[in-house]
Amino acid sequence: ETYGYREVFIAQETNEGQRAEFDFGTTWLTFETGSGKVPMASFVLNNSLYRFSLLTHRETLMNIIEAHIAFFNEIGGVPETIFFDNPKTIMIHPRIEEWNPKFLAFAAHYGFTPHACTIRSPNEKGTTEESVRYVRQSAFAEQSVFPSVHEANQFLGEKVAEINGYQVYQRTLTPRDGLAEERKHFRPLPTLGYANYIIKQARISKYSIAIFETNKYSVPEKYPGKTVTLKIFIDRIEMIDSDQIVATHPRLYGRDKYSLDVCHYLQTFEYKPGSLANSRVFKQLHATIQRLYHDHYADKPRDFLPLLSLLKEYQVESLVRAIDLLEAHEMIPTHDTVRCILTQQPFQLKGPAACPGMDITVEPPDLTVFDRTIGGMKG
Repeated sequence: ETYGYREVFIAQETNEGQRAEFDFGTTWLTFETGSGKVPMASFVLNNSLYRFSLLTHRETLMNIIEAHIAFFNEIGGVPETIFFDNPKTIMIHPRIEEWNPKFLAFAAHYGFTPHACTIRSPNEKGTTEESVRYVRQSAFAEQSVFPSVHEANQFLGEKVAEINGYQVYQRTLTPRDGLAEERKHFRPLPTLGYANYIIKQARISKYSIAIFETNKYSVPEKYPGKTVTLKIFIDRIEMIDSDQIVATHPRLYGRDKYSLDVCHYLQTFEYKPGSLANSRVFKQLHATIQRLYHDHYADKPRDFLPLLSLLKEYQVESLVRAIDLLEAHEMIPTHDTVRCILTQQPFQLKGPAACPGMDITVEPPDLTVFDRTIGGMKG
């Protein structure tokens, strides 16, 4: 009557392989494209306190599923239950625990039971709440500037590995050693991987471009006016026509960006060669290829197209190395000479080839031995 009701909390102790917790946090990072808050998916195994964190571009259902797949692959199995803090992306109605059907299908595929915490009861998932702050402070207080999310994730993985090697309060094993014991009790990974993608339809513009989320992706030049199927993954987009993949691009994040493949436009450049130099697709090429064009092919752009056609078969890095090698020997790179290098076929380089690191000295011959030999033969 004096103090009212006081809630009582019940301490929990989970068995090996029984429970993990998931949560999203954010961390402020700087990349070449700018600064901002980056989502960070975090997991922790309650028994061993083994942690796993992954930076994502967004907090969509696809990102949540991708983070789970990475977590399962890291620990080598699947815990019995995973606790969630009612994220809207996987909980349609938290009060009645109505889950997103696609997430339930994913959970059934991997064999774990999703469990939602009581609304406004973060104490039910306090382990991972604390883990998000701990990992964020341990990793990104030291470094917060990276070329891209990929490099930031590599750095984060190294830091979390260090954390998992530290001794934990009131536990005899480190989280890494505890995971080795806990792994014996996990459910096995499924034999077949989970197809984490969505399907969209896109109509190809007169520029031979498909648009997804304001970003532009090129397709081969025979498709303008047609409709293709976009198979959208976390890291790439496949463009499909009649069950055939006609183009694949890295998935772009942000707005109004372009991913263009010059090979999709080579036939058009054959009868519009003058449009090459100022085209958007040409300006996305490697700086070495652009320089080669301006130095030697600006007045004959059609002769440059066979060299660009090599990008249908070889990576741009290989093409650039071949160009650099030819120019080092004062030769103008052409389709034939570059192809010889790429296929390792012999041809005559201009001038002697240098052999760095090799200092070979040939002593003058002793001709008296030769004279004696000849004299003996005559005798």
